[in-house]
Amino acid sequence: MEGRVKERTLTGMFLKYMVIFCVNTVLIVVGAYMVLVLLAATGQVLPANYSEQWLNDHTEDIRMAEDVGEIPFPAGCEYGVYTEEGKWLYGTLDQKSRSQVWKCYQKKDMSSQEGYYRFILRSEQEVCIVKYHLRMRYTIEPLNHMLPNMELLLPLVMLLAFVLQSVLLARRFARTMRVRLEQLNEVTRKISENDLEFEVGVSDVKEMNNVLCSLGHMKEALQVSLKRQWDLESEHKRKMQALVHDIKTPLTIIKGNAELAEEDLEALREEAYHLEHGQVLQSVGESQRQIVEYTKEVEKYLDKMRLLLNDQESAEQEICISSEKLQGQLKILAEQMASAKHMPLMVWCCKSDTVIQVNLEQLKRAWRNVLSNALEYTDIEQGIDIKMTESMKEGIPYLCAKVRDYGHGFTKEDLEFATEEFYRGDKSRHDRNHQGLGLAIVKRFIEAQGGFLELGNSKEGQGAEVTLWVRGEAK
Repeated sequence: MEGRVKERTLTGMFLKYMVIFCVNTVLIVVGAYMVLVLLAATGQVLPANYSEQWLNDHTEDIRMAEDVGEIPFPAGCEYGVYTEEGKWLYGTLDQKSRSQVWKCYQKKDMSSQEGYYRFILRSEQEVCIVKYHLRMRYTIEPLNHMLPNMELLLPLVMLLAFVLQSVLLARRFARTMRVRLEQLNEVTRKISENDLEFEVGVSDVKEMNNVLCSLGHMKEALQVSLKRQWDLESEHKRKMQALVHDIKTPLTIIKGNAELAEEDLEALREEAYHLEHGQVLQSVGESQRQIVEYTKEVEKYLDKMRLLLNDQESAEQEICISSEKLQGQLKILAEQMASAKHMPLMVWCCKSDTVIQVNLEQLKRAWRNVLSNALEYTDIEQGIDIKMTESMKEGIPYLCAKVRDYGHGFTKEDLEFATEEFYRGDKSRHDRNHQGLGLAIVKRFIEAQGGFLELGNSKEGQGAEVTLWVRGEAK
């Protein structure tokens, strides 16, 4: 691995974006206020009390004018001239509001839902009532009809700026995370393909760097083991090949979870301004937790490899487990692998009183190999089906775990040679990802525990069927 770089945590990265978000929000508010002050200072916008101040300055002019209609009232002001008995004389008030305005005068009510009033007694025993609003107005009159008033327009502009900066920050955070996840995806892909001639590198994110370190140790252990296995005995080679083959399964799960984290960040980019910041951190933290969790499973395989490299046997012992509990564990493994491949899965389990004496670790490895083959060759839209039943053979109870895919099925040659080491039925797939060990490992593990492996094609339609017969004992 390359030299260490300055690390930062996911929490620190998120807090950095939070600080930027808060600073931008403050700048938006201050900027909006400065724009308002500038417009008022340059006379582009009239203050809310402009009409009120104008009336204060021109009250005497209105009182003494021969005809109030000759006075140039500010835009937005309306007036009406009445006799002292309330008879309408002239003005700009509409027909509907004239009587209502006079009632406000009689009650000495200078405000209503429609605006504010100024009552001016004229020398000719007339009453002039001016209706006005405490509202900011644009100096250019057409803008008052085309745009919302400034009290509404300014908050709308602030809201749009807030949403825009939220989306841009979310896109930037998603892009930053995607670049770092791509490095992790590339490492897991190469390791799963047994392409080990590369440098793992380092990440500047602490949590991802921990995963890369674990993958780097695994890669180095694999390199050492693959170089040494050619000098070991035949049985030693088979055990090492089995471990190398089985490591692909947890690596696939790690890769699948990394892809799921990338999809979350893409969703965050599209809906960022609807989410709370706690949800952002929770989503990223959950993806990190899953990646680290499955890395621990890879490290278990590394521990077994280290024992083999030291000519030691791992402490795998047989345990007694109920058939129903074993079915549950096999179901969980199937769900994890199908989820990593984004494929549908149907599982049927049966009720049972049978107990099974089994090497659980070896059985799980055999089960993963069967599932891995099925998921690889099935139709991606249909996934795989699993059916667990009980059957008697020669007076011995067996748990039958059948895995069906929706691929092309086994050929006659496959049915005859598929369980032999290094057999690859599809001649077009001679790459490092297919070593021809999967079903051979399954057969050896299952037969070592008194069971057997059964291959066939589905009688219900397309697809292959692989059944593990696990020997049990009646309670």
